[in-house]
Amino acid sequence: MKGYERALIVIYSYILYLWKFFLPINLSAAYPYPIKDGGVLPTEYFIIPIAFIALCVIVYLLRKNKKFIWGILFFTINLLMVIQIIPVGGMIASERYTYIPYIGLSFSALTLMEKYIKNIKLNYVILGIIVVIFTFLAHQRTYYWRNGDVLFSDVLNKYPRYAYGYNNRGFLYWDHYAIDIYKDNPQMKEKYVEKALQDFTKAINLDYTYAEPFLNRGILYYNTGRPDQALADFNRFLELKPDNPDGLLNRANTLSTLGRFKEAIPDYNKYLTIKNDDPKAYMWRGIAYFNIQNYDSAIIDFNKSIEIDPDYYEPYYWLGVIYYNQKDYSNALKYLDLSISKNSNNANSYIWKGLCYMNMNEYHKAIEQYSKAIEIDPNNSTAYINRFNAYRLIGDIANAQKDFEILQKFQQ
Repeated sequence: MKGYERALIVIYSYILYLWKFFLPINLSAAYPYPIKDGGVLPTEYFIIPIAFIALCVIVYLLRKNKKFIWGILFFTINLLMVIQIIPVGGMIASERYTYIPYIGLSFSALTLMEKYIKNIKLNYVILGIIVVIFTFLAHQRTYYWRNGDVLFSDVLNKYPRYAYGYNNRGFLYWDHYAIDIYKDNPQMKEKYVEKALQDFTKAINLDYTYAEPFLNRGILYYNTGRPDQALADFNRFLELKPDNPDGLLNRANTLSTLGRFKEAIPDYNKYLTIKNDDPKAYMWRGIAYFNIQNYDSAIIDFNKSIEIDPDYYEPYYWLGVIYYNQKDYSNALKYLDLSISKNSNNANSYIWKGLCYMNMNEYHKAIEQYSKAIEIDPNNSTAYINRFNAYRLIGDIANAQKDFEILQKFQQ
């Protein structure tokens, strides 16, 4: 954005806040940046400096009224951080930024009333009318502030080309409604997943250079079982923000989900140079190393994950799996037991313990572990298959037959 455009936006934002104080109609929780059709700011942005100059003249003429000047300065100073001198967010103004600055404007307005309207009763009448009108208007706005859906929808009704608004409403639909409020209601969850997807896509269609909706839509795709589409969105997000850690980690996890572990590792590496205290990232990179059979690097990462967060069970579990693959059953059992001590509800930990005992020819202990896995997850066919084999090896044909019959039911 050019320097003069930034100056025009700052002036417009300042006058907008001033205007909404005296005429609080057609209010919005957010006032978006102007859309530059043809690469040029709308006409009103070139006209509004006239109002700003007029305001400066008025302030100059009243410069000896210290109370008035104090109120204007209070208003101005409290607005400096939110009138986009330094670009922040996707809006030039917002209702919620006005509460404190308007104290200054109110003080200045009351000062002028006191100076120029000598009739005290008339002052009270005017103030009473203003209070009634503003109370009515404020009550009307409470309808739109009752929840985020209504609030963002109101903004988008007023500004239908507001990409930032669609992204924010989409995030609300996804993160608040689909993931939290309706997580146990499949029908409603699916409804809000679709609404979020529509909003993220709308934001992207409105502004293909706006990065955040690509990240948010990618996360939605990933968590709803569409990793190929997620990867495309994460790729675009990282084109726009190459060093963003959220994009790097999400793309790495997506590549791993697609079985492209070698491609995932550079993203994990870059992410961990930015956030080197993330235990799950070390664990996920360790899993990627494990899947390309780079066990030494995987062990280093799992141990680093444990060093940062010793209470998380998964790194212990994966160390157990690695040592099993290396036929070091003693260490495998050690780490699987540590994993179970952190989380006793992971059926796979017991299955791997059972496999260790099977390879150590301790079949009864193996059966005990498989049975624990089945107790946790009665539909775990892997546990039944392994227990069936263990029963056969000890000659317990009756129990082997029972497991075989259960496995047949799984296949029906």
